[in-house]
Amino acid sequence: MTAVLWVGLSVSAQGFESSKRCEECHSGIYSEWKDSMHALSYSDPVFQSVFVSVKVPRDRQWCQECHAPVSAQVRDYDLKQPISREGVTCDYCHSVTQALPGDTSAGRIRLQVGDVKRGPFPPEELTEKGHKNAHSPLHLKAEFCGACHEVVNRHGFHVMSTYSEWKQGSYAGSGIACQNCHMPEDIRFPIVDAHVVPTTKTVTSHASLGGHSQIRVGNAATISVLAERTAAGAEAVVYVTNSESGHSLPTGIPARKLLLTVTLSDANGKPVRSQELEYRRAIADTTGKEITNDRIDEMFLNAARVLSDNRIAPKETRREIIHFEPPLPEEGATVEAKLQYVFLPPLPGGAGMRFLMAAATAELKARTAPVWRQGGAVAALLVAVGFLTWLALRRRRTTGGGTA
Repeated sequence: MTAVLWVGLSVSAQGFESSKRCEECHSGIYSEWKDSMHALSYSDPVFQSVFVSVKVPRDRQWCQECHAPVSAQVRDYDLKQPISREGVTCDYCHSVTQALPGDTSAGRIRLQVGDVKRGPFPPEELTEKGHKNAHSPLHLKAEFCGACHEVVNRHGFHVMSTYSEWKQGSYAGSGIACQNCHMPEDIRFPIVDAHVVPTTKTVTSHASLGGHSQIRVGNAATISVLAERTAAGAEAVVYVTNSESGHSLPTGIPARKLLLTVTLSDANGKPVRSQELEYRRAIADTTGKEITNDRIDEMFLNAARVLSDNRIAPKETRREIIHFEPPLPEEGATVEAKLQYVFLPPLPGGAGMRFLMAAATAELKARTAPVWRQGGAVAALLVAVGFLTWLALRRRRTTGGGTA
């Protein structure tokens, strides 16, 4: 049995539909989705560079649960059906009825596949008749995303902890879910094409920009810097803030990191000194040996413990103090702080991602009481003034100079 659109198009009541079928009525949504990391989740070169090294069938099937989820649902693990290679398809997401982040059971994600499509709108608000519609509050919750973006391996280790980071941060308490940032409202497209049926409903963006988007990552952090000469050389204080990300910076695969570079330059802009700091999550296998960034397959399959984690939490500001030893440049010297996002997976030719997130520059000032220490000096001065005032009043009273 099929449900027929007013213009003669139909959606099957049995099995998964190809996303190309959805395009016939939802071309605006499809145009965004087809270039998204959801559509490319299986064909993505980064995933393929890792997947090719996974040999055990059970492990490959585990990868496919999120990167080729239709193949896992229909047990087409050899991906012989074209729809199995479409990535995270329209029909897959809009068939989900349960999502349990961090759950390792077979019921972590449950679906009801057919001609009923689930989404955030109540059916009575929709005019399209090409398929049945069901209201799903789940599609607006972080749990919906967390079912794949909280990855727990066979050792019970949270390889990717994006959902947990959100849950423990300020965004969850404020009611801001993943969808608010990664699927904002997009007024360019109606929920269904005008040639199908008139509608006043618009959609949220299905581009789902995230860690592979320079625009998205580039807006996630801010930095500022203060610099001053000291008796021992020079000191710079850099403030790094996770200002726009609802999870840790960076998040996702532990191979991602942020690189803070602080450079002292002379009046002509020539670098004289430079120091670097990394923000990353280092993990190890069951023997305690660190898993290096070029072994992403091992990260997912065999990670068992965290060695260190200095990533920046949502809305957190990290203060870094950088010391530069003499000799130092004369007047006109500057200190520049740059924050870069770095992800270098094992791709041919060393291709990867390295781009600027934020930068700030400050003049290297002459030695004074540093701004970040002035608060303590002021407090000490106020205490001293108060004590002297109290002592003077006490002396007046003991000598009879006080008033009745």
